[in-house]
Amino acid sequence: MTRRLLVVLAIFANAAFACECRGLSVKEASTAAEVIFRGTIMSFRDSPVDFGVPGMLKSTKKLVVFRVTRVWKGEVGEIFEMPAARETTACIGFWPSFLEEGADLLVYASRAAAITGNREYYTDICTRTMLAKKSGDLKRLGAGKLPIGNSK
Repeated sequence: MTRRLLVVLAIFANAAFACECRGLSVKEASTAAEVIFRGTIMSFRDSPVDFGVPGMLKSTKKLVVFRVTRVWKGEVGEIFEMPAARETTACIGFWPSFLEEGADLLVYASRAAAITGNREYYTDICTRTMLAKKSGDLKRLGAGKLPIGNSK
């Protein structure tokens, strides 16, 4: 293949995976998610696995480590880890500005095995994952429950 053809194919591949979100209601986002929790990013740790998908998901080769304070769906412990994937063009991953130590997030996530080939939880920019202080969802979701292992 010529270099020009490869460039054209790369452009069309990115266009094919371009992200288009439609606004989900809290109910729709809750139904679609496998886990919903509120957590603060404590740290990032290196991962031996590259969670990236060329043209779709930019891997940081890191896991984001959350300290979880409330859970609305799923079996989530006090510490929860997931790929620190940054959204590029296919919606999958966190908004890059969210991936900072100390960020308090409301996270809606599901496993994306069909896309990524692994069983890790991912969020995406269409799921209503956002900074907790800016989320009106907390009121709509209700009290939630403590994470597994927390008896306070």
